[in-house]
Amino acid sequence: MTTDRRLVLALLASYGVAVCALLGRLSIWLDEILQLLGTRGKSLTETLHWVTENPGASPLGYIAQALCIRTLGFSAYSARLAAALFSILSCAALAWLAWELRVRWASAAVVLFMALPLQFRYALEGRLYSQALFLAVVMTALVLKGARWTWLYGVAVLAGLYTLPFLAFVPLAHLIWIACCFRGTERRGALVRVALAAGVAGALFCPWFRYTRDSWHGIIATNHWHFVFTAKTPLMLVREMSGGGYWLGALLVAAAGLGLVSRRMDRTTKALLVSITVVPVVGALAADAAFDYFLAVRQIIFLLPGLVLLAVEGVDVLERRWKLAGITALAGLVALALVYDAKWLSRPRENWQTAASMLKGSAQECLRFFPADSDRYYRFFEPSLASGPCGGGRVTLVVSPYASMNDVLAESRKLQAAGMKRVKGAAVGGTSIVTFSADTDDRGAK
Repeated sequence: MTTDRRLVLALLASYGVAVCALLGRLSIWLDEILQLLGTRGKSLTETLHWVTENPGASPLGYIAQALCIRTLGFSAYSARLAAALFSILSCAALAWLAWELRVRWASAAVVLFMALPLQFRYALEGRLYSQALFLAVVMTALVLKGARWTWLYGVAVLAGLYTLPFLAFVPLAHLIWIACCFRGTERRGALVRVALAAGVAGALFCPWFRYTRDSWHGIIATNHWHFVFTAKTPLMLVREMSGGGYWLGALLVAAAGLGLVSRRMDRTTKALLVSITVVPVVGALAADAAFDYFLAVRQIIFLLPGLVLLAVEGVDVLERRWKLAGITALAGLVALALVYDAKWLSRPRENWQTAASMLKGSAQECLRFFPADSDRYYRFFEPSLASGPCGGGRVTLVVSPYASMNDVLAESRKLQAAGMKRVKGAAVGGTSIVTFSADTDDRGAK
């Protein structure tokens, strides 16, 4: 076993230990709750129904989480375990892809990939995006393996579509790459096998798409979501695509651009990496425009493998010319990514569970939630949480981190106009809990 492969195995082991140790550190936030509402304590039928209520969703990511929860019982750890495992597998798959492409610094690519804030975030979040990222990398590695692997490539595409439909743009990138870079019978053969595998997978995905399409359109319209593309959208993509803001995004793009002028990497490899980086972005924009859905960076997380491998090739170009400059560039990228990771881990975070525990002691009071449907997020942690009668002289406003302050102020003025006074207030995990009382002798105002 080569030194690079031993180093990759050591990196994977260390990363796995670190990720698993951090799984329960952060409180569960809203996006995780929205997935867990469909996976915790639900039958397969109930989970599938819940998935249809989430535009652009497919069931495999939900099912993986549900299996972990059913096996281990519910906790932040079990809710995030599938995401962590697929993140580790994504890093292993990236190393495999780097070796297939004969990237000189496979271990450096793995280190950078592990550290990138967008990838790292979804390793520690109970969502399906690390699972989708893993399948995207595996598809690209398999497309390089030849005709004997076509059936497995088709299975990976099918699993990808049933994890996240945006993964359809990865085999599209492969087809564009083959059409542009292959010649003669080699091109025809490759196009046929990839198109056949992707086409069969797409046909098997069609029943789910037809079943959920109308529901997606309805939910998007109900929530007034809209696709918006402005001159600032490309800058937003640079800022968000690494998860580390403008500096890290711009430096990654610059390093990838340097990788494109590398004489060591052949044009076919460069074309593949550019294709799997650019096509998913363009495809996501087109799909969002077609469904009038908002663009979110998680939809294009698949650009990371190609971007990382090109960036590491760019660092290699530097290192060959000026050794210290190349090593410094790689260290700088990884260090900057780790700084953003640390900031993300340490920043104040919403904590619905703590707020729900506090509200449990106010069950005899009239509880009014803002927004009105946010009560389900607190009841997810405290199912017995219930509002007392609202005809009495005591009302508690529960203001979530996503409330409209205009609605809250209007309700406060309404209560004050009715002769009630603010007697108690607390802020817990991003939730404000404010109590009004008609009893002027009520003590404990804050």
